[in-house]
Amino acid sequence: DQDCDGQVDEGTRAADDDGDGLTEDAGDCNDAEATIRPGARELPNQRDDDCDGQVDEGAEDADADGFAVVEGDCDDRSGWVHPGMAELCDGLDNDCNGSVDDRCEEQDSGKTGPAPELCGCGTPAPTGLGLIGLLLLGRRRRARGNPDLP
Repeated sequence: DQDCDGQVDEGTRAADDDGDGLTEDAGDCNDAEATIRPGARELPNQRDDDCDGQVDEGAEDADADGFAVVEGDCDDRSGWVHPGMAELCDGLDNDCNGSVDDRCEEQDSGKTGPAPELCGCGTPAPTGLGLIGLLLLGRRRRARGNPDLP
């Protein structure tokens, strides 16, 4: 403590200036802010929060489903997969709980879970133009006087 202020080596690479437990010598890339340090959660803020040399990696929502990888999206390439999504029995972990098609057991299996017709079992999730086509087909069938058809 050469300046008699009670702090040793403050303002140098060997001191923990922001109080996060890491120094610049230990990898803290911004020792002026405690939220920026190795191991921190990357946020979509145009900063390198975790000191890995990359800005906002995993913090963008690539599939525009409202969830980024850092928010629990386990497949940011598919809008049909994100936390809170209903399970669709399509071979994907739609709700990101770590289990594929876990809530879509057949009724006669004796297992718990919604009936297949409630979760879409047996029907793959429609994608892109396929979804639009299904919606238009259902609308056309209802217009022809057969409301029981999808």
